[in-house]
Amino acid sequence: MKTRKLMAAACAAAAMLVAGAGPAAAQHPGKNGALAYTQGFWHIEAPCASADNHWLLNLGDWGNMAFSPSGRYLALNAATMEPNGAFNAVELFVVDVDRCLTPRPIGQASGGTSWSPDGRELAVVRDDQVQVISPQTGEVIRTLTPGDEQSWDASWSRDGKTIAYATIEGIRTVPARGGESKLVVPGGRAPDYSPDGKRLGYVKDGYVWSVDARSGRDARRTWFRASDFTYSPDGKQYLLSGMTGDCVTADARTGRILWRANLPQTDYDPCSAVAWQPR
Repeated sequence: MKTRKLMAAACAAAAMLVAGAGPAAAQHPGKNGALAYTQGFWHIEAPCASADNHWLLNLGDWGNMAFSPSGRYLALNAATMEPNGAFNAVELFVVDVDRCLTPRPIGQASGGTSWSPDGRELAVVRDDQVQVISPQTGEVIRTLTPGDEQSWDASWSRDGKTIAYATIEGIRTVPARGGESKLVVPGGRAPDYSPDGKRLGYVKDGYVWSVDARSGRDARRTWFRASDFTYSPDGKQYLLSGMTGDCVTADARTGRILWRANLPQTDYDPCSAVAWQPR
């Protein structure tokens, strides 16, 4: 009996690896890996997906980037270029940043992308609907919202139960398995759950705020001004796209700037779609 149980467990683990997604390897708090962001109208700065590799190009403000919980995969919106210089449509890609393989498109671009905590599913926003799709095939597994509200910026809670997303009203949450959505942060946008799952961060009135992830109460405003942000995997820093367009990392406790991208100012926002790789 014990042998059969061990064999069954081994087969299940092998099946998850073949499918391309295993249990969440990231721990909370985790270790900080590489930074990812878009620069200007064209350039993507990310492991194995930068314009230096001539694989993918950023074409304007097309949602966010998101690392899988293990840090191995990066989901992002981008376009490829034909040999004659013509651009293909912007699509959603999944990049294997450990092996640097040619990235594969998995369908229509998303206005906000976030991985499930176990790495098996992606939350995306398409046509103002929050959907859950397969990161391997792009197949829609379930649709969570009706599409009658303008939506973007999805973020999956660390316990896997809830997906937060931004609307014209503010930040709403919806059960990840389906159910009624509710407004939790009027006027908020750019939701991002903290690595320990206790806080739901967001941007409001040009500042980074957070509320208790369960109750939606206990609103706290930080001193960080930003148009977009994400927590570091260890929870000790923020990666911020500043109101001036620069990307910076800052100590979450003291506010001290630890790193600055110092990107050239252009006609377009020089730094956006920030993501931080867990390791």
